[in-house]
Amino acid sequence: MLMGSLVLLLALFSTCTSLDTISSSYILNASETLSSSNGLFHLGFFTPTNSSTFSSYLGIWFMTKPSVVWVANRNQPITDSSSSGLLKISKDGNLVVTNSKSVVLWSTKASNISSNTLAKLQNNGNLVLQENSTGRILWQSFQHPTNTFLQGMELGTGNISGERIKLTSWRSLQDPSIGEFSVSLEHLNIPEVMIWRGSQPHWRSGPWNSQKFLGIPDMRSNFLSGFYLGVEDMDNGITNYYLAYNYSNNPDSVYYYMLSADGNLHETYWDHEKGEWLDSWLAINSECDVYGKCGEFGICDSTRSPICSCLRGYKPRNPEEWNKQNWSRGCVRKEPFQCENDGFVKLQNAKVPASIKWSSTAIGNDCRGQCLGNCSCTAYAYDAGTGCMVWTANLTDIQSFSAGGIDLYIRVPNSELGEDKKNVTVVIAVPVIVGAAIILICAYIFWKRIQIREKAKNNDLVKFPELSQFEFKRLVAATNNFNLSNKLGEGGYGPVYKGTLEDGQEIAVKRLSRSSGQGYEEFMNEVMVISKLQHFNLVRLFGCCIEGDEKILIYEYMPNKSLDAYMF
Repeated sequence: MLMGSLVLLLALFSTCTSLDTISSSYILNASETLSSSNGLFHLGFFTPTNSSTFSSYLGIWFMTKPSVVWVANRNQPITDSSSSGLLKISKDGNLVVTNSKSVVLWSTKASNISSNTLAKLQNNGNLVLQENSTGRILWQSFQHPTNTFLQGMELGTGNISGERIKLTSWRSLQDPSIGEFSVSLEHLNIPEVMIWRGSQPHWRSGPWNSQKFLGIPDMRSNFLSGFYLGVEDMDNGITNYYLAYNYSNNPDSVYYYMLSADGNLHETYWDHEKGEWLDSWLAINSECDVYGKCGEFGICDSTRSPICSCLRGYKPRNPEEWNKQNWSRGCVRKEPFQCENDGFVKLQNAKVPASIKWSSTAIGNDCRGQCLGNCSCTAYAYDAGTGCMVWTANLTDIQSFSAGGIDLYIRVPNSELGEDKKNVTVVIAVPVIVGAAIILICAYIFWKRIQIREKAKNNDLVKFPELSQFEFKRLVAATNNFNLSNKLGEGGYGPVYKGTLEDGQEIAVKRLSRSSGQGYEEFMNEVMVISKLQHFNLVRLFGCCIEGDEKILIYEYMPNKSLDAYMF
């Protein structure tokens, strides 16, 4: 087990003592260390490896293959090799680091305290200054971190004094003084973690959705787990949002997060088999992870070459620089928005841009409508954990993931919607109304034409009062659904069937073939001609049927066959 191995390793360090507490009567010198009671952490003086000059610092480090997680006098080291450092409780009750000449190099600077205090190294690596009689904590290293985020520590937007609790990098591997990078929790609208390079953003986690950061696609149970976001109201009226993590579900696991001197955030764990610290996750794995790599309105995809491209509806601001793979100036619109006639193109598996404006009230299509109704809105996205997110500023730091992320909808003029229908989500409110109107109009015109045609047919048939109008279903019944056994013959006009009406009268049914090429006018001409020919040697026309595409003539039935059967 991990605890057993750490205790064994602890016993191997002869310079270690069993103390975890400093009282006003005890002074810790350069050759001694404090150890947490569980053996995981040490507090003492150290000199960075491979340092070109002598510099001694008070720090806290892990027991195994020491990894320094906190430094007290990082900007004021002991530089005189003949002068050893001392850690003690001063007369005013504060914890101080001095050199052998009693020059104070660092102090906890706690106020309103009694002189009866003590300092203790807790099992989670937190060094605390507390009142001896009450145990009240007056100062703690977890509220003044350096480059390492430990379990139990909180990255916050403001503590009781209004200070932001953040990580700051070392200047180099050999120099623990404050470097140019920092990590903080930002909460302008939706919480997200930022790495800063000076005052400029260097990396961002994407928004927190109560379970994960949306800009970290591989944030899952085997690493980056146990995070939670808390809120507390401070006595000074400040609301502090803080981020913490807890690996209590696996007590044998030892993890921490470290901001390196080059500005990368590492998740590091202790590998029991290899006996060393290993990285399980890095914030920056590719160029696309660096904030704003492709500039405004650009999108970065590490699987493509080149990695940067402009969003749909945008073009490089400076094509010459862009072609040289200098993408910092980003992209600009090809044409201005048309507001109510605009649409949206969908980017799947996207890291959403920075500068989010949040609306918790809008969901689903309401989020789209909220963006469409604001002519300044440039994009929107929806996640069940965060709600509706809209953007009204320039879109920066968009990234395309192979998996993870969420769908991001980019506003574009209507002219851009036809380029790739598969990846376009069009605003459908107006098209649906227009489409429905067109369908209704077409249906009305079609119905009106039918009415006009039927009226014309009826008017035509009125001209022949001596002819009966047969319903098609009546002829179907009379011919047994135009059964082949009732077929009498077939000519150029079409087949002729024998039929029997309900009263037993036999008829000949001549059905116009659709391949005959004869239309309605030709059919009516034939009706007119035959109806006027009345002779005892000619069959008599009883009537006709005109329904839809069906054009049928009904004659009297002649049982003795036709004249040609006798002549030939």
